[in-house]
This record gives sequence, structure tokens and C-alpha cells, in this order.
Amino acid sequence: MSLIAWYHIIEIQITIIDSGACDWQVTVTSQRIVQLSIELLVCSISPFPNHIDITWLVFFDQNHRQVRNVVVPLDSLLILPMFLRCYLFCRFMALRSRQFQDAATRSIASLNRVAVDFKFVLKTMMFEHPLRVLCTFTLTFWIVTAWIFMHCERQSAIKEDNAYLNSIWFIMITFKSIGYGDIVPNTYCGRVLAITAGIVVFEQHNN
Repeated sequence: MSLIAWYHIIEIQITIIDSGACDWQVTVTSQRIVQLSIELLVCSISPFPNHIDITWLVFFDQNHRQVRNVVVPLDSLLILPMFLRCYLFCRFMALRSRQFQDAATRSIASLNRVAVDFKFVLKTMMFEHPLRVLCTFTLTFWIVTAWIFMHCERQSAIKEDNAYLNSIWFIMITFKSIGYGDIVPNTYCGRVLAITAGIVVFEQHNN
């Protein structure tokens, strides 16, 4: 967390030099404060050392007519938002990109008030290698989302063999907006993952 705060301090110093501001408070905007707060919150989420149990609402039968509360460890819930830390990999890609390290590109972007951030780098990569970027994003999304879906459904009373392979199959089918119905989520956490996959498909079709 200290490294994240130090990164934003360096960003503020670079912004002061680029803009020629005399006071550092000019560059500390509300957007930067909110961004820093969210990043610190995301990176602060971690399992507790003590064993704490919570109740998890699951469906008890295959027809989803009976619902009951199951006692599960709190660590099972805290593991899920820890995947939000993957945004650090996006920042690493932006800092190690050719566009960010090229002084000429950054100078031209600064004169035109264009930020050389992950969004800019991603658009450049999509323009140069669209198929590679799309395939990498899709496979990464399937693998990560399938693991989260399997972890959510692990607390269900309905046990299945090859849970991870079935989770990958469910995410792939949901991602393609087909939905055969052979595998359905038995927890509300799994349903949220299915809705998320559908939203991602909708956004991709619009773009």
C-alpha cells in the first residue's frame, strides 16, 4: 500500500513539472483522491488471521425451490474481491509499453493534452494487434471468472465432479450468450458472475 501511495506522489510531482504549477495542491484533484482511496481499499482486502464464519445463502435442490443458509468461512468471501488487484497488471503494461517509454510520443501527447495511460496503450495495441489482444482478454476473462464461479459454487449443497471444467464451460456458454441450461448457478454469488459475463458480452457487441 505504501508503494501505491508513493506512485501517486511521483505522478503528482510529474504533473507539477509538466503543468508548471507552483503549488502541489493544484494537481491534487478530487478524481485523484477518489482513485487513490479506491486503490488503497482494494489492496487492503485480505483474509483475517482469525477464523470467522458467515452465512451464505444457497439453493438446496436442482429445481431452485428450496433455499437455506450455509455457514462458510469469511475468507471465502474476502478471496473474491482480491482479484480486483489485477488492475496493477494493467498499470504495469502501461508503464512498460513502448508508447510510455518513448520520449517523443509522450512529448507530443503532452502538447495535445493526451494522457499516455493504460487506455491509450490498449487502444494502440487494439489498432496494431486486434486479434491477439481480443483473444488474450477473452481467455484471461474465462479463466479468472471460471475460478471465481467455482469458488462461489463450492459452498453449494449440490456437489459436482470436475467443478472447474464445468465452470469454464458455463462461463464460455454464458459469454457467447447461448445458455444451454445444463449448468446453472446455485448461489447468488454465481448468479452475479453470470450477470457480469452477460454485461461484458453486451459491451463487446456494442464496441
